[in-house]
Amino acid sequence: MKSPRFLPPFSAFLAPFVAAYLVLGGITRVVIWGVFREDSRLSWGGLFTALMAGAVNDLVVSFFICAPVVVAMTLLPSRWITRRRGGLVLGTITFLGVALFLFVAIAEVLFWEEFESRFNLIAVDYLIYPTEVLGNIRESYPVAPILGGLSVVALIMWTFLWRRGRIALMRLWQTESSWRAKFQPSGAYACSILPFVLLFSADSLSFSNNRAINELASNGVATFFRAARTEEIDYHQFYKTLPGDEAFAILRRYYESMGEVYPSAEGKSLVRSQLGTQTGLGKLNVIVLAQESLGAQFVGAYGDTRGLTPNVDALAKESLMFKNAFATGTRTVRGLEAMVASFPPIPSESIVKRAGSDNIANWGAIMRANGYRSSFLYGGFGAFDHMNAFFRGNGFDIGDRLNISNPRFTNIWGVSDEDLFHYAVEYFDNLTATSSAPFFSLVLSTSNHKPFTFRPGVPGVPTSGGGREAGVRYADFAIGEFIKEAKTRPWFDNTVIIVIADHDSRVYGRAYVPVEHYRIPVLVYSPAHIAPQINEKVFSSLDLAPTILGLLGINYSAPFYGVDVLKDSIPASRPVMFSHNHNIAWYEKEKLTVLGLQKEVRTFNYRQGKTTDAPTDEEAGKLLAAHLQTAYELFKSRQY
Repeated sequence: MKSPRFLPPFSAFLAPFVAAYLVLGGITRVVIWGVFREDSRLSWGGLFTALMAGAVNDLVVSFFICAPVVVAMTLLPSRWITRRRGGLVLGTITFLGVALFLFVAIAEVLFWEEFESRFNLIAVDYLIYPTEVLGNIRESYPVAPILGGLSVVALIMWTFLWRRGRIALMRLWQTESSWRAKFQPSGAYACSILPFVLLFSADSLSFSNNRAINELASNGVATFFRAARTEEIDYHQFYKTLPGDEAFAILRRYYESMGEVYPSAEGKSLVRSQLGTQTGLGKLNVIVLAQESLGAQFVGAYGDTRGLTPNVDALAKESLMFKNAFATGTRTVRGLEAMVASFPPIPSESIVKRAGSDNIANWGAIMRANGYRSSFLYGGFGAFDHMNAFFRGNGFDIGDRLNISNPRFTNIWGVSDEDLFHYAVEYFDNLTATSSAPFFSLVLSTSNHKPFTFRPGVPGVPTSGGGREAGVRYADFAIGEFIKEAKTRPWFDNTVIIVIADHDSRVYGRAYVPVEHYRIPVLVYSPAHIAPQINEKVFSSLDLAPTILGLLGINYSAPFYGVDVLKDSIPASRPVMFSHNHNIAWYEKEKLTVLGLQKEVRTFNYRQGKTTDAPTDEEAGKLLAAHLQTAYELFKSRQY
């Protein structure tokens, strides 16, 4: 009996495996929904929507997953496939496939726990640094029991599926073994895939305004390969663009409206002149404590009631505190490009990791031109995320894990924040002992990060198992210890210390772009020079360098995209921008305009963590596009 000619090719063999893949996808969504529904604000209706759309996404992906098997079965001789050797090869391939997709399902649940997302650009980036990432996984999860259990389940599943598929395959080859018979279904299979290749993308069914529902409905394999394909893409091809002269003209008018001055009449120059004032603080030392994942949501001075940050809260009472501050992204490299280069978050990769990021306009270069020594100090290995290369290429001296001897505690990410800060104090001691020149240093912490392991004896901080709250408590403790130690040094009275987060810990919630999870603390502390005060103006990480340079009263010219928010000419409320995977958002006064792939422009009302559709704000879209397009063009042409 011959199998029907117009069924998808080899369906008798593939159908059980495809069905198992669809069931596994549904189970994964139900598990994510059940475990994280409160954080993600997912309703029962949202789960139903995600399951229906997700089944379609999974079915489409299954076509692509099965394609290599179809090709092999078409080209290999039927006689070879039906013998023991061929069965062994196909059996091994299918078993590894079952095990792989079980592993992916577990990985997706763990990835969602950290990022509330399917695999995205972060997942792609992490594969580039397997030492840190695999070490983090080993220290955060019981890897051996998970892999052992996965292997057992995979074997059971495969045995059940292989029996059915193998029997069907034998029947298929015994009745239709000619090349013509095999190529007929293969051709039909290719024709069935073609429309999806041309018309379907990983976000084709992302029609909800609830970001979490769209993520839950997505297929992680599809989103991963989409992220890999678009990791560093041509802005002009995928995003809204303007005529080149118009983009620069819009941007110049925007900054001129806030009192900024362009000395050059050349239309594509964004270099602005900043004149120092006599009321500036002068050439004080500057230390930036860039805190890993310390979002405003954890800090008592910014409204948290859990008492996690007593040292930072006390510091806030003695500092210039920016109450409405935002990060530009969800990755450390986004924070670094904004703080150091005042550079906007062009899609989709930070310039810290891009080729051509050396010798760009940056805060350290301005400080060196004014007699400072600039440095970047990090508790981990600075090769991670290309950080050492970026800072070294822009004239910073480097100190990282390799320079820190005899640390009290380490994990996969590096030395503890206490060890890093103690090293920094000694580093600054050596600088001031050998020269009278002021110093500027960015110190990047690591401890507030999975696996959340710490040395014994820190008050209120368990050595392990305390999770994010333990990480915040420890980060706060280490900051307090740094301030205590710094106060004993002769350079302290001539120093400005800035505490700023690189980004929040997680970006989650139902909003298309969850604005609240970009809020960060920014404290400027120098008790001998700066009176305690709260500044209510909107502040972006982009504004850090211009604001501190203005506070010091330093003259400089730069094409920075941030502004000195302490100037009277800067309005209290103005738009801030931040990246969210492939989207770039422009937020002001409960209105959110988003640029996305395929030149998409959408506007939302944003209230109480929820986005609702609004008429497209064309002017906001143009202004955001002008920022991103000019930044991309200046960087790519080495003119920034």
